[in-house]
Amino acid sequence: MGYFLGLDGGSTKTHIVLYNPETGLLDLYTGRGSNYESMPGGYDELTQVLTHMFDEFLGGHGITVSDIGRAAFGMAGVDTPKQHKDISQILTGLGFKDFDLDNDCILGIKAATSHGYGIACVSGTGFSVLGIDKTGRLMQIGGMGVVTGDKGGGSYVAGEATAYVYGQLFKAYPPSLMTDMFMQALEIPHRDNFMEAMHVKYYNGDMKAFSLTVCKIAFKAAALGDAAAINILATSAKCYGENVVGILRELDFSASPPEIVLTGSLPQKNPDSALVTAFDAYMKRHYQKPFVLKVLDAPSVLGALVWALDKDGTGAVTDDMRQQFNNELRRIASSS
Repeated sequence: MGYFLGLDGGSTKTHIVLYNPETGLLDLYTGRGSNYESMPGGYDELTQVLTHMFDEFLGGHGITVSDIGRAAFGMAGVDTPKQHKDISQILTGLGFKDFDLDNDCILGIKAATSHGYGIACVSGTGFSVLGIDKTGRLMQIGGMGVVTGDKGGGSYVAGEATAYVYGQLFKAYPPSLMTDMFMQALEIPHRDNFMEAMHVKYYNGDMKAFSLTVCKIAFKAAALGDAAAINILATSAKCYGENVVGILRELDFSASPPEIVLTGSLPQKNPDSALVTAFDAYMKRHYQKPFVLKVLDAPSVLGALVWALDKDGTGAVTDDMRQQFNNELRRIASSS
């Protein structure tokens, strides 16, 4: 089939992997985010972004989309049947013929589970939970912010941490280590400068950089035992747990303990954090059956490559191959 392509498209960045089993080529491309919901131009802008990335990446290897035998896409912003249809039409228009598409949450399942089915929780910029059982039945919960009661991802954690800092400064909230960390990291000399700093650094500044900085503060404070920070992460863990339990009630995991994968930058960069600990504790209290909890230790785009190579989960990608792909993708990412 020649070339295989896998794409992990988030709000902040996009990873694309290209593989040719005949030549042994494996390469990784990193581009801007490809969640159309974060783009002022919507689907039209998404089409332009994808076109640019594929032209740049594939063109560098002297090929085009027509040379791709099979592809798999896990993309933020694929939450409803209409979104799936609309983005599938974009990909078809770009020249892809044999491909699968779903929410980027699916990639944690494809990358980390033993048989290609289980449940994945994404906690990156945003929030989503998705499950697939052995029959192929799929269920997704969350992904639409306040409408679906999402309490997770960098936007949520940063927002809650900032609100708590504001609460300590102006509402007599109990002291938190986050406050001094926040004021120092954002170079705010006094609480009288807080609102002006928010206008400059958040509303009219780099929101992504702001969110990343404040998330690091929340996780660092929680690791030091700060009650307010721990509570923010535990609240997020509870929300993920509620969604997972909802999926477990609907899908069939009776044959073996369900594999639950935590993916996204927050758990992957903080695998021993209060977020992971609280999630594990919630599941043990509310599920009360055996389950396997994993924090993804590979780039999520690995799941897209595995999915492209093993559409039906028949085991075409062995554990050894998966580890080799993981090692090589990590090497390429660290050298770029």
